[in-house]
Amino acid sequence: MPLVSVAGIVLIIAAVVSANKEQILQSGLLIFAVVILHNGLGLLFGYLIAKWCRMDIPSRRAISIEVGMQNSGLGAALATAHFSPLAAVPPSAFF
Repeated sequence: MPLVSVAGIVLIIAAVVSANKEQILQSGLLIFAVVILHNGLGLLFGYLIAKWCRMDIPSRRAISIEVGMQNSGLGAALATAHFSPLAAVPPSAFF
């Protein structure tokens, strides 16, 4: 099942990035900063909440990675549905 999840997220990200190639190249560092902030916070909060729930370190890491990956796919899907296609680039570029 993890392979299906990864494949689905990769397809979403590929569609978003390919549709916005020119805008991505023009925006450069701004998109890079937003991507790091968006996905870094997803990874951090996943780890911290797992720690708050008193999970062991391997479980914390697994949850952090899963939350970070799903954060990318969900962010891209929501941004595409509610904003311009360029808004979907930051959440998807980190993956």
